[in-house]
Amino acid sequence: MKFAIIIFARYFFEVLLIVIKIHNFSDGIHELEFNESVGNLRLEEPFYGDVLCKIVMDKSNSQIVIKGEISAKAHLTCDRCNVEFDDILSNSFKNVYIFSGNPEENNSENVIYLNRETDKIDLSADIKDYAILSVPMKILCGDDCKGLCFKCGVNLNSESCNCEKPADTNSVWAALDKLKNNLGN
Repeated sequence: MKFAIIIFARYFFEVLLIVIKIHNFSDGIHELEFNESVGNLRLEEPFYGDVLCKIVMDKSNSQIVIKGEISAKAHLTCDRCNVEFDDILSNSFKNVYIFSGNPEENNSENVIYLNRETDKIDLSADIKDYAILSVPMKILCGDDCKGLCFKCGVNLNSESCNCEKPADTNSVWAALDKLKNNLGN
């Protein structure tokens, strides 16, 4: 019983942060901008500061199309050279809200069915999810990052090492390399 009360309390006191009160807008295209702290959106590392969300809402009598662009500051560590750096991560999304008498027929993540009586749309969870999805699977400080030497651990972006380079004995280009060296004499 105690567990159920805690869940109810968390749900009851959940704060709606980025909400569009749709009944306040006439039909047509509307541009909105939200700026919310990562703490309020419950975003954790690597994010810091504020999340900026630019929304274009196209409202009609039967549906609402929301296109969003989000950007957030992040403190990242390069997967190749282990250098820490700050970057701005961005992502975009598009949701279609259709007014229907039967909101249970939802088959798509980006198509949401609403009752006609619905007066607001909460985008907080979507913005949080798309911010998390903006973190790349392979984090690089730059496209040309050389990484660390696998023998001595020197950052090859800032200095060179004196380690012996492995010979490429199984190269499919060995015959052409030999010809190139012979022509160079």
